[in-house]
Amino acid sequence: MPTAVNAPVKPSAPHTFWDGRNRTLFATIAVFRALDYASTRNMQARGREEMLLPDEVANNSAGFASLEAAGAAASVGLSYWMHRAGHHRLERWISIVHVGVTGFGVVRNYSLDSKHPTPSLKYPGPPLSNNPPGGNKRRTASVLKPSCLTLGSQETAMIGRVSRHFLLNLFVILVLGLLSWAKGAPEITQFNHDIRIEPEQKVADVTCFNCNIYVRGAATGELTALHGDIFVGEDVAVAGDVTALLGDVRVANGAKITGEVTVFGGVLHRQAGAIVSGDVTTFENKFVALLILLSPLVVLAAIVALIVWLVQRNRRRTGVAVASSGLR
Repeated sequence: MPTAVNAPVKPSAPHTFWDGRNRTLFATIAVFRALDYASTRNMQARGREEMLLPDEVANNSAGFASLEAAGAAASVGLSYWMHRAGHHRLERWISIVHVGVTGFGVVRNYSLDSKHPTPSLKYPGPPLSNNPPGGNKRRTASVLKPSCLTLGSQETAMIGRVSRHFLLNLFVILVLGLLSWAKGAPEITQFNHDIRIEPEQKVADVTCFNCNIYVRGAATGELTALHGDIFVGEDVAVAGDVTALLGDVRVANGAKITGEVTVFGGVLHRQAGAIVSGDVTTFENKFVALLILLSPLVVLAAIVALIVWLVQRNRRRTGVAVASSGLR
């Protein structure tokens, strides 16, 4: 009698770097970088100051625009590095985190209160009077007084609060929608709150930010934790990939993971009876992993330092030239 042999699980074919999702993510990065430039200029026009960048960069249009372009290019370059290394999930996450951080800055810039006094909107025409010319003292009906067209401080504050709430809600909806589209619509997503899948539960994709995932039930999708640990209990079946960024993964006896396991900045603890059908990728140095994730910011800091140095050197040369011409 022939014995049935289980066919090996074939790994998913790697996607091309310039596929539809990456093009959309990179275009979103470019849009948010442009919004960051525009929101910073709007903030400065309203009397606020840029706190993260020196004045030599923030007040230099060419330097600031170059910095925004370099930030987008650094993010794309880091995604390509992860793509070449085979870390395709990290490749997507770099763009998603970039959009989230930049979007938060855009919302913050537009939400800051103006330091300049808000001008009153008054009726621009001649003063209105209840007594028309020609000596006719009959009162006219429905005369609009200038005070009705004045925008007071309470109305201005109310408009500012409504605008801030609208921008914040729009930003949250956009980021969550981008996460759902890029990851395939996760069924459960939590922020700063642990996720526990009980034995009688059956879930699809699970995503946790700054929290842990405890799985004792069935998971038909992917498990992803950013700055958190993933615990797969005994005799638990996970059909998708398991990814932990800046966290550990623990797989108990009898557990079976059909997809890939990626631990970036953490340790994989797999007991002897645990089965992982897909590829296993681990990078345990958490400090180096954090540096890799923050490398776009390091590149931006280097570019900022270069721009500041160039501007200061140009100022020193100009000052020396002016001083030497005055001595002649």
